[in-house]
Amino acid sequence: MSLRPVLENANTSLTVTGLSTLAAGAKATSDELSLATLNCIALSLDVSLSIVTPEASTVDVYLVGSNVSGGYGSTTDVKNPVFLGSVDMNETTPKINIQIEQLPPFFKLVFVNNASAALTAETVTYTTKTLNNV
Repeated sequence: MSLRPVLENANTSLTVTGLSTLAAGAKATSDELSLATLNCIALSLDVSLSIVTPEASTVDVYLVGSNVSGGYGSTTDVKNPVFLGSVDMNETTPKINIQIEQLPPFFKLVFVNNASAALTAETVTYTTKTLNNV
């Protein structure tokens, strides 16, 4: 018997309070995710944002992890953020896919708007990768 990666839970929505109207220079933090609940070895993250006027700026995405639920610090002063990638805001509806291979037991995603304007919409989904017997 061998093991192989299998994609599951395609396009599960992740709640990121305030991201759809995130002001310039502000941060938004997702709900907490737990490896015990997700039961996965990796995660594929899809982020789609909207801005009225495209510009040469980014919305940066960070992972903040913890060994215990809730052990992150505040949303304005997070502990040990791991940079995952940047959404290039030079389109009205920019998108990015981020593969996360090393996940802590508990984690949240933090979004930082470096654009000069507020966002106007967002969609954040994830797909888990698990090992499955074949």
